Amino acid sequence: MSENQINDWNHFLEISKRFKDAEKIFRGQSDASWRLRPSLTRVFKDHGIGRKGAIEIEKSLLKTFQETNTDAFIAKLEHTNRILWWTVMQHFGAPTRLLDWSTDINVALYFAVCDRFDSDGALFCFDDGHLNFIRHTRPNAKWADIDLQLENSISGKEYEASIYAFTNEIPIERKSNQQGCFTVTTELTEDVEGIHDEIADRLVFDGVHGSEGHNLVIKYTIDSSLKAPLLGKLMDLGITGQYLFPGLDGLGRMTTDLLNTIVSETVRAE
Repeated sequence: MSENQINDWNHFLEISKRFKDAEKIFRGQSDASWRLRPSLTRVFKDHGIGRKGAIEIEKSLLKTFQETNTDAFIAKLEHTNRILWWTVMQHFGAPTRLLDWSTDINVALYFAVCDRFDSDGALFCFDDGHLNFIRHTRPNAKWADIDLQLENSISGKEYEASIYAFTNEIPIERKSNQQGCFTVTTELTEDVEGIHDEIADRLVFDGVHGSEGHNLVIKYTIDSSLKAPLLGKLMDLGITGQYLFPGLDGLGRMTTDLLNTIVSETVRAE
């Protein structure tokens, strides 16, 4: 993973232009010190739960969610489709091994700057397009078959670490506005950037890249002093809490965003 800095709004626009039409996905985190760690993985790492125990807990959570669900539409989903059910669970706030991303860099920036104004934020870019290209040019590589590796990892069989990004067509307005997508990995108890780096190193070993390798993830740090100004610029573009979270909850978020930008402007003017 390579690391860079966003200097100001114009610099962000340059970065955004560079990635336009590229097959990349983005994620914003309001604290730059946080790892790329799914919610379920965070619990397991915080409590020192190993892989075998983690998989059994994950299975139990999925079964409970499926059996106690009362939504008629959700109930029609195929019970054996784990990833689809994980997506539903993630949307409704249940802990899963999935990590949220967006195909819209502006949305990702919003989540990097919308709160924790005393901490630096971070914007992550994942080169999903390049990984997919390599996957298709190396179809015989074990890691390229994510479905098989995921199934093997859950069932206790031999597997290779793998990761891929996907979107899901469940008709949810919030997900649509956020241009949401997800990454899923075989490693339930490991941070996502570690899987990126492991696969990147393997690509070098397989001769796909030269000795310099290839960074699948770029991290852009955002100084805490830039958060409110960048948030204001996003609001001018219509990227607000109300847009990303339709309903009264989003209206509350937008009001908070407005307060933070006004306070920042007032402090700078004094």
